[in-house]
Amino acid sequence: MKSPAGPDAVQWQTPTHAHGSAVDVPDLIRALYQGDDTTTDEAVHEPYGNIHHQGTVYSASAPAVPFLAHAARHVPGKRTELPMLLATLADHTPSDRRVRGRRPPTRRGCAC
Repeated sequence: MKSPAGPDAVQWQTPTHAHGSAVDVPDLIRALYQGDDTTTDEAVHEPYGNIHHQGTVYSASAPAVPFLAHAARHVPGKRTELPMLLATLADHTPSDRRVRGRRPPTRRGCAC
């Protein structure tokens, strides 16, 4: 399956993840569709170190979700790992959300 064109429409220089700018996220999403097991495995596990790091979600997490959900359905052999990643992203406490490296005040509900 070909990678969706949508990741390029997101302005990834604005949101951040655990290691700073999220400009690397589109390449990570495209890597899910490479067909090479090693590359795909790395692309599945990399988000646990950047858009979801040690239980914290970042401003780049929500924009990545639609593309990860697409991959969960269309990337052969990753239909277990990718839904688990999506569940992990969804299962967080709003106070564990970082915006540009700072913790925002705790709010009711989650705007992620």
